[in-house]
Amino acid sequence: VTATTLRIGGAMSLSGDLSMGTVEFFGDSTVQDDFTYLNTTVTGKATLAGTTTVNGNLTVNGSAGELVLNGQTMTVSGNLTTNGKIQMTNAADSLTVAGNALFRAVNCSGSSHGTFSAGTLRVRGNFTQTRYEPKYNYDWCDNATFSASGTHKTILDGTSQQTITFDSGGSASNYSHF
Repeated sequence: VTATTLRIGGAMSLSGDLSMGTVEFFGDSTVQDDFTYLNTTVTGKATLAGTTTVNGNLTVNGSAGELVLNGQTMTVSGNLTTNGKIQMTNAADSLTVAGNALFRAVNCSGSSHGTFSAGTLRVRGNFTQTRYEPKYNYDWCDNATFSASGTHKTILDGTSQQTITFDSGGSASNYSHF
């Protein structure tokens, strides 16, 4: 398959080479393994079916954007940007980001931030968590957009100095912490 952008909104069954600029998962989709994806955007629910490689950037976007690792391994050679949800609830979940990781809120709802209760997130670049940016000044909230809990581990193991930034880290065990 050769295309500039491939949009997948359901079941995926491809064979051969996958060559394109961007893949977008916009529906309730299963991410087929055995492919190396280039830049990838998740705007619906995308569940990994096996080991997945993204040679480029991964974006999980919007209130409907949800990436479920499903006990699988995902490696991203570029940056991770999310204002959607990432679900890491299985001890076997593994997400490695060679570049920077940016966690932004879609709204003030804690349910828009994903679940990091198991598995391992490795970030080799900078780690940034930002709070919700409201449309109106009275909408400010201070919800943590990265809330690790349970047995989840976040490992910062870059080969050079890394910067960690939290706009609203929280101090309890159910908020952002390292």
